[in-house]
Amino acid sequence: MRRRWIEILLLVTAIFILTACGNEENKAENKFAKGEREDQVRRVLSFSGKYQKLAQSVRELDEGSPIIVVGTKESEKQTIKRETKGSNVPTDFYTMGNVKIKKVDKDTTKKVVTGQTIQVLEDSVTNVEMDGESVDITIDGYKKMEQGKDYILFLRKSTSGDNYVLTNAILSKYPKRNVTTRSRFLNDNSAENSELKERYNQFYNEVRMKY
Repeated sequence: MRRRWIEILLLVTAIFILTACGNEENKAENKFAKGEREDQVRRVLSFSGKYQKLAQSVRELDEGSPIIVVGTKESEKQTIKRETKGSNVPTDFYTMGNVKIKKVDKDTTKKVVTGQTIQVLEDSVTNVEMDGESVDITIDGYKKMEQGKDYILFLRKSTSGDNYVLTNAILSKYPKRNVTTRSRFLNDNSAENSELKERYNQFYNEVRMKY
């Protein structure tokens, strides 16, 4: 969950410079996108992925995940760290959600049980105030879980706290109810993320049928 703050500082600074200049070509090169969500209009700052190797199939996703559960997100707390107290620039961000387990499909750790509430870390935050506007910040267009909704989650125990993390980034979370392709992600149209989203959509129905 740790990122080099200087890299994020440079990336965020770049997006604001590009916005001021109105240079759409450079915006694409810096992998940020401005777009509409179904429920509201908000800028999305999407950083390039933190995972070096992503699953090529649902079987690989399954085998690489010590824990697979169906759970309901009950509540959450966002954390946004900034360069300085008065700075707009985030140096780290995440959401910690309380998820109540409804079903355990796999648990090699033998520590997760039905009815238990666990904390799940997601690399995404919403409604962050930056220079007078509301911004969503995420990795690879990942859209965090909504409160009150059920999800299939591929998890492992965190090595840095009493919580759980997604084993395979954006490929690790699937809503139990059927949702439109558009609403599965935050709006981010970079070429790299388009390929990742295509893989997610290929996994989508198979995962929901299997779990």
